[in-house]
Order: sequence, then structure tokens, then C-alpha cells
Amino acid sequence: MSPWIAVFEVMCVALGGAGYVLGRWMDPRRRARRALERVSDTPIRELADGDWARVTGTVAALDVLQQSPVTQRRCIGFRLLIETAVRNDPSNGFTPLLTRESCQPFSISDETGTALVEGPFLMGLDVDDSSWTDLPPALFKLLEEAGKPTTPAHFRFREAWLLPGDRVTVAGAVSVGVHPAGEPRGFREPPVMRRIVGTDRAPVVLRDAVEEAPP
Repeated sequence: MSPWIAVFEVMCVALGGAGYVLGRWMDPRRRARRALERVSDTPIRELADGDWARVTGTVAALDVLQQSPVTQRRCIGFRLLIETAVRNDPSNGFTPLLTRESCQPFSISDETGTALVEGPFLMGLDVDDSSWTDLPPALFKLLEEAGKPTTPAHFRFREAWLLPGDRVTVAGAVSVGVHPAGEPRGFREPPVMRRIVGTDRAPVVLRDAVEEAPP
């Protein structure tokens, strides 16, 4: 074997490994976990205007549920990842081909109160097991609409859903203001609405519930 071929193969392996590590680092679930590890939960009733806070509670829908694009599951939000097999890869690896995500505003409640949660979101929800058999037609329609190749390839897809009744952890900027539909703070005080909101630069972090470790 030519030494140049050997060097080239080593470089390919190294680049592949670096890409794998970067992909894991940028995975939304890991990004959400890193962001949520920086702060502890705050009871909803104690949320203060202008804070960046983390809350854990139970989700409720505020509007008609949407449908996830492949499984057509009715949900508040979803995250979809379609992957394709890497050709001639001895490790049978997959590479991302198409991602889609959407999440409607929702409410979150704990034993102290309720807050509204509005995106944009960093969707760190856990996905279900990967599926690569009996792929639904909706998957291929998505790929065609996105201008992605559909043959010849070995695909798999993974979807995560946010459903009413799910227990999640969210973190974002807090806004508290007087609102007639809000919750009263005291006998003589006006009702307030607590909101956790995101921006394009600082989205609301959303992940399956992160419970505090016992002392």
C-alpha cells in the first residue's frame, strides 16, 4: 500500500471521528442538558420578572394539537430526525439528512402555580427508538419536498413528541405582568401572568423532566 493512501485513510478516519464527536456535542438533547445543569429549579410562584430560571412541571395544551410529520401523532410539539446510512461504512453508521421541529406555546404547572411557555425552543426531548422498516409514505414525501434523494438509500427516522400531561423541565427568560387571566398574588394584589419566553438567540430550553438529586 502506498504511504499516501495510508495517510489519506488515517485522515478520513480522523475527520469522521471529529465529525461524530461534534455531532454528539451539538445534539439538541445534550445541548439542553448542559444548559439545564447550570441552574436549579425555581417554584413557579417565585418566578421574578427579568430572571433566567428553570422550572419543572406538567404540560397542558393551550391550542388545538398539531400532528407530527411522519407518524401523524397529535402533539403540542415534535422533533423529527431522518438519517441515511453512510455508504461503505464498516461501522454501519448513519448521517443526518433532514430535521424538522415545531412546538406550540403551552402551560406548565407545579404545586405552586402555572406559567405560560412560549418559544422559540431548543427541543431537547428524548426520541423514540429508531425505525427503518415499514417507512411511511409521509417520510418520502418530506424528503421529496425538501429536495433530498430518496433512492438508493437506507433510511431511518426518529421522532420526539411533547404531549399534554408530560412532565418536562424548561428554562428561559421570565416575564411577569399584571393580567386579568393570571393568578392572584394576595388578597389585595392584582392577578399576574408568569411567562417563560425565548428569542432566536436565547431559545427556551425544553427537555424531559430533570429531577433534583436527593441531598
